[in-house]
Amino acid sequence: MMASHVASQVVNNKTCAQCEISFKGKSPKCFNCSICIFWFCLECSHVSNKVYDVLKSEPNVKNLPFNCDGCTRVLPKVAELAKAMHLQQLKIELCEKKYEDLKNTLQSVVEEQVEKAITEYREREERKLNIIIHNVPEPRAESTDKKGDDEISLKEILLTTKCVGLKIFDFVRLGRPSDGRDRLIKVTLGSVSDKHRVLGGTRYLRAKIGQVYAHRWSKIFITPDQTKEERIKNMNLKRELEKRKLEEKNHDLIIFRGEIVERRSDSLVNSTMATPGISEPGRPFRL
Repeated sequence: MMASHVASQVVNNKTCAQCEISFKGKSPKCFNCSICIFWFCLECSHVSNKVYDVLKSEPNVKNLPFNCDGCTRVLPKVAELAKAMHLQQLKIELCEKKYEDLKNTLQSVVEEQVEKAITEYREREERKLNIIIHNVPEPRAESTDKKGDDEISLKEILLTTKCVGLKIFDFVRLGRPSDGRDRLIKVTLGSVSDKHRVLGGTRYLRAKIGQVYAHRWSKIFITPDQTKEERIKNMNLKRELEKRKLEEKNHDLIIFRGEIVERRSDSLVNSTMATPGISEPGRPFRL
């Protein structure tokens, strides 16, 4: 609260703020309200001449607080308003702190998600030309050219899918040999379109003549080379496929390019295929 004092200098306003009595002389008898800063005569200040003279005679009284009638009436409301403003300020500060915490958390989450998305994208780019071939029998233990044996099997499998003109950059068995388990073969093709051609032709591996499979590669499965996220998504898709097959009683439903669709009833026609020549292992070749 601003200090109030007994008049000892020239008064700023020429009249009492309440009764408008004129203040004459350099030292009129009046008080200055510490809130509204207006000057008031003794009568409006409710102070007698005697008290005024006593107050003025004291050297330390000039900073004695004084509030006029109007300010005294509104002072409780002002105090209440000040308290409410203080509480509001505390709420604002709390909200600002929560906002900063949320912003920092959100920034951390966004950075993590961005990093995850970038990593996922890079992995997909590295794998986009690859296919994984399952259940290809391992070369005989006594074979002196296991890579060459795998190349022969690989060419036969890919030709069975009726994909000709494929460019193969590389292929490799994944993992270490183990008894009773055929390792996967990762094949890197020349283009994404070649990859889709192979995946679309896998149905020919299980073509039948009557009730008998037409090819010896009927147990072979070919899938894309998927990232961890894609494998999880594909696993969930397979569960959804089995669920829909039971609910809809439709066994022609299949997963095709990330979607559940109904199998087309294309007639599978046998074709005579020439056996491709064998290239040097580890070098690109075409079917």
